[in-house]
Amino acid sequence: MPSSNRIPASAFVICRDAEATIERCIRSVAAFDEIVVVDSGSTDETCEIIARLEAEGLPVRLLRRDWPGYAAQKQYALDQCRNDWCLSLDADEEIDEALGEAIVGLLKGTPECSGYNLLRREWVAGYGHAHPWVAHTRILRLFDRRKGVFDLSQTIHESVILKETPGLLKSGYILHNAWMTPERHAEKQIVYSSLKVRQRLARGKKAMPIKMATSPLEYFLRSYLLRRYFLCGWGGLASSLLDGSYAFQTEWKHWLAPRTDPEG
Repeated sequence: MPSSNRIPASAFVICRDAEATIERCIRSVAAFDEIVVVDSGSTDETCEIIARLEAEGLPVRLLRRDWPGYAAQKQYALDQCRNDWCLSLDADEEIDEALGEAIVGLLKGTPECSGYNLLRREWVAGYGHAHPWVAHTRILRLFDRRKGVFDLSQTIHESVILKETPGLLKSGYILHNAWMTPERHAEKQIVYSSLKVRQRLARGKKAMPIKMATSPLEYFLRSYLLRRYFLCGWGGLASSLLDGSYAFQTEWKHWLAPRTDPEG
């Protein structure tokens, strides 16, 4: 049973080589009854940082498991949680004080839904966390694990399948601390676009070559204008252009996949 002075929920995180952000992530959920962290082979100081936080008295439980994919690893972490209500965080995320208070208020009562979308405030290189008036991402991260599971068919952008429509917590944010060099950002786009194409191919989805021309513009306009990233100055422009680049890489790789020379 949860301690009476802790949030009656489990937070769970998967990680690898996250020494730059893992401490902020874990400390942000220090008031939770339990913090389950699953590491998939860190070679930096990630595990040492987690061990230090556990020694300080934070309710951290570190597990190690080889990498099976994003959705499968998150489902494994979820399965290790002892509380019904669970919060999923990435290793480069943290919750702010307002969101923590909103979660406390929700769980002290009787939640009307079995899961809740939370607002995520993205990190914009050259600007900082996105302007408050940006249309922030809504993402299902807080849910009753008796009612939700991860979609194991997803190789990228893994999501929770919930038995009912989720609610929305409007107070506070998940802060995305994606502090990356341009080189690391480019590497991540290469990996993520390839995983997205693999997922499409597994589902039998056919490529549409015209989308190499239309998707980059669509992604850019949606980010820069509809989601109001123009409020983030030059950083917002760069972020929106990178969204367009990711869209192009995905459509190009999808179109090229059946034409690729296996020996090339």
